[in-house]
Amino acid sequence: MPFLYQSRFIRELRMGPPKTYKTGSICETYPTPMLVLQFDSGGCDVVVKRPVTRFHPDKLKELLLKPSSELPPICEIAYYEVVKPQITDDWKPQRNSATFKHVMWNINQLAQTPVDKLPFKLVFLDGLSRLQEFMLQYMPETTGGTGQLEDARKWAFSVGSKAMQIISTLYSLPCHVVVSCHIDDAEKNPVTEKVISMPLIYGSRPKAELGGLPSQFFYQKLLVGKPRLFTRDNAAASDYIKGIGARWPVNLPAELDPTFQAVYETEYK
Repeated sequence: MPFLYQSRFIRELRMGPPKTYKTGSICETYPTPMLVLQFDSGGCDVVVKRPVTRFHPDKLKELLLKPSSELPPICEIAYYEVVKPQITDDWKPQRNSATFKHVMWNINQLAQTPVDKLPFKLVFLDGLSRLQEFMLQYMPETTGGTGQLEDARKWAFSVGSKAMQIISTLYSLPCHVVVSCHIDDAEKNPVTEKVISMPLIYGSRPKAELGGLPSQFFYQKLLVGKPRLFTRDNAAASDYIKGIGARWPVNLPAELDPTFQAVYETEYK
């Protein structure tokens, strides 16, 4: 039976510090063909067990017309290649409207693909933090200048809300969807003195509401040099992870390997 007709799709948000093998865990164990929306240069370098084929964002339309059998296992859409970075003597935030325009075009192309024509089994947005940086580079082109960016109160909610809109749109696709993000340890419990780990997304309201979008909200970190996935609040020693959990699968262990097989083997055999 085609994957389109599965009873339900994964809607996962995976949060954790940098360099904890989040990208590798997803790309090397989750279903393929997989579309990776990559915002970090070298973000897929950690993937060694499956071949990764890199494409410019302009090529997504062509990929969507191919049958699944003709696609590489992992198709990386490299947004970091749209505009080459350069150093200038301007101390204001960089202007770059091209990259985020490509993001919007690609998200809409995915959303407008007929449900029986989407060739990917999984779409992986890798790098919510870097995506928001590209949003900030785009804002001067739409607000008339860089002055607004000097005060975070004027842009944080807008950027966080736009990120939420993108994630919600991806979660509506007829395929598995995973989003990865870094953590924000800015909040400390005054009673227990433990630091509260939350998603690194701009705006206090988006930060509080993001965990309600996915069906699976997990936290990944290294323990004794090995990546481990935590599925419940307070599961990790010395961390308080706010809001993580899963609607399904039920009765997950509090800690497990960060692989597709460990998390979903009872649902997809």
